[in-house]
Amino acid sequence: MSRILLVEPDWTETFHDFLPLKFVLKIPYCLHVQGIIEKMRASNPLDKEKEDRLWEMLGMEIQSVHNREILKSLAHLQVESLHFNDDEIEKITGFDMIKMVGPIMNDDGMKAIFQQIRDLNPERFGEKIRKIEDFGKEIVNFELASNLNKYVDIRKNVLVHGDLWSPNVLWKHIDGKFSVENIIDYQAIHMGNPSEDLVRLFVSSLSGTDRQNFWEHLLEKFYQFFLEALGKNSVPYSLDQLKDSYRYYFVFGGLALIPMFCHVFQTNIVNFPDLEMMEKSREIIEEKIEKLLEDVEKFHLLSRNVTKSYKKPVRRS
Repeated sequence: MSRILLVEPDWTETFHDFLPLKFVLKIPYCLHVQGIIEKMRASNPLDKEKEDRLWEMLGMEIQSVHNREILKSLAHLQVESLHFNDDEIEKITGFDMIKMVGPIMNDDGMKAIFQQIRDLNPERFGEKIRKIEDFGKEIVNFELASNLNKYVDIRKNVLVHGDLWSPNVLWKHIDGKFSVENIIDYQAIHMGNPSEDLVRLFVSSLSGTDRQNFWEHLLEKFYQFFLEALGKNSVPYSLDQLKDSYRYYFVFGGLALIPMFCHVFQTNIVNFPDLEMMEKSREIIEEKIEKLLEDVEKFHLLSRNVTKSYKKPVRRS
């Protein structure tokens, strides 16, 4: 939904040695989302000094994304964020999940999303959508999604990219192999739960079947990378807490991605001149949505009472 440009400028300034040889320019399509972000920035502005400090904090680890797998890169980002002090954490506050996606995932928004899915393939999705609609308003649990660490008893927030899905991962192709070149678009960056980026990444980047079959294995691999990067430092959360976080966040994170899938199909795939390619791409999108809907129902039944039955853990002195 956006356009990504790789700019190779011919600088005319005499201090060109301090300027980048190349940079990525993203032109967003979702201008309404940009407006929400600007409002959040206005309520908690980053001046030039603060913004420079943010990139100083993150710059080294972002550059190290080159030639690494996404999971390892994300694990290192989370570990680095554990060393942020209060002042540094304050510099990346301002993200408000409810303000960001509230207008999309309110009652009217969800009705529109479900209708979009029906329109793609009524026979394939109709019954699955009906089951989810039967849950009513409880299907979107902002409280659980916004305060997930409290409900899984993770006591320290980690850095969350906030928009980690396929279009924000840049790849390079060398000798017939693809590898991660960089991760871009940090406008939704915030401190939160370690599963948020993983849910979004798995739903967007894997087939529905592969995600269902391998999500636990991938979380275990991620956690291995996380422990390696952590070294001898104290461990802020367990593998079981990470898996519970994934299960509890999946409904919210998965539903938030469905409009993206629908938009990609409606604005791009239907215009493919090659009918065979169009049908192949259509099946990829529909399979993702079908398996996503199955797991939304499954994980909602698992997590629907988490906030209602919550009891504050008793801390031992």
